[in-house]
Amino acid sequence: MGRPRSFEEGAALEAIMAAFWSGGYAATSVRDLARVAEVQPNSLYQAFGDKEALFLVALDRYVAWVAGLVPLDQPPRRQIRLWFEGLLDRAYAADPPRGCLMLTAAAEAEQLPPAVRERVRQGMSQLRAFFARGVADARGDKADAFAIAEVLVTLIAGLSVRARLGAPEAELREVVARAFVELGLD
Repeated sequence: MGRPRSFEEGAALEAIMAAFWSGGYAATSVRDLARVAEVQPNSLYQAFGDKEALFLVALDRYVAWVAGLVPLDQPPRRQIRLWFEGLLDRAYAADPPRGCLMLTAAAEAEQLPPAVRERVRQGMSQLRAFFARGVADARGDKADAFAIAEVLVTLIAGLSVRARLGAPEAELREVVARAFVELGLD
């Protein structure tokens, strides 16, 4: 029987997620992760496995948080709006602002291990499907739903980059509002 963990797992995972979110996969070392989690690297390996496993756990935590942004009792049109509002809320809760962890990972796809790259691809696919369902419901037309969902994913990419570059939050919220009007989602 192993010794009990000497750290609080939830707080450690939150810190690890934030480190990957800020630094990306390639630039964040296990030593960096141990430092922000306030544990020894060996403790991280014992608790979670290697860097790849840590990133997958952090990504799962992020996806669970993102899923929690969307109250299921709301109409699909409102769900999409709340998703974007939550994304910007979380991005600007950090200093400096961060974008979307999934898109931060996607931007460095060539440096990701295959399992991580596949998880990011699956996450992006699920996000597009969520948006397509909401778009089809909001517009009453399924014909363009996937194309508009792609526009929304691309909008997230732009918002993420602009947030990371320090664009004013109010400016990005206005971009989202205008995009929703132009796409017939408002």
